[in-house]
Amino acid sequence: MWAGVGREGRDDPVVAVFRYDRSRSKEAARKFLKGSRPGDVLMIDGCTSYRESVKKYSLVELNCMAHNRRYFFEAHETGYHSDYCKTMLRKIGQLYRVERFADRVKADSKKRLVLRQAISKKIIGEIKKLLTDPGFNVLPSNKTGVAISYMLNHWDALTRYIENGNYPIDNNPVERIIRPLAIGRKNWMFAGSENGAKWCAAYYSIFATCLLNNINPEEYLPDILMRLAIRPDDADVKDLLPVQWAAGKKDKITTKVDYPKN
Repeated sequence: MWAGVGREGRDDPVVAVFRYDRSRSKEAARKFLKGSRPGDVLMIDGCTSYRESVKKYSLVELNCMAHNRRYFFEAHETGYHSDYCKTMLRKIGQLYRVERFADRVKADSKKRLVLRQAISKKIIGEIKKLLTDPGFNVLPSNKTGVAISYMLNHWDALTRYIENGNYPIDNNPVERIIRPLAIGRKNWMFAGSENGAKWCAAYYSIFATCLLNNINPEEYLPDILMRLAIRPDDADVKDLLPVQWAAGKKDKITTKVDYPKN
């Protein structure tokens, strides 16, 4: 299941998309990103399947800080090079403190960029120095070595977010929307068929978009189902998508649904 979260700008509504494919290949990634425009920004983890699409569609690639942090957290838990990993985690934490401060003061993209250039840029320079000169020898197979190599290999895409106040620091919105799917599949295990998996992707796209935009599915679903029932089969239904529906909420048909108590 391929999952993504997208929006035009930092203050625009967020839309979640799930898409089923039989593989995690570069062809599947290309299908998932079809329709992308040159200059669109793509935040990804280290999945190599996206590399071809980034070049094909001329996308601006960003790498997720949370994924990089996770490698140092796992290395810290081993007990080896603990002080070094703790320092790296603290430095990454400082980057997040800048973002939280920007959120707290409701900084627009211009003010966020100023903060990143004034504070985050210096911290990133300190992180780069620690990566290139950790002060000890470490094997590439060691978890600390893996964490260092991973961050250095993605360095340009990882630090590009400080160049634009609209760029996110991590991919956590996607991590949040895939968690219910990851938990759910442990219970229902199978989609039943490929067609079932495609319907599953559609459902998760709708519910995740509701979640990200604070839309109550128990209010949304009865309303659109009633609207669909009285529309011609060939009618345009774009206004019934969660974000569009919420925008026209004042004019919506209302209904009360009494759910069974048991």
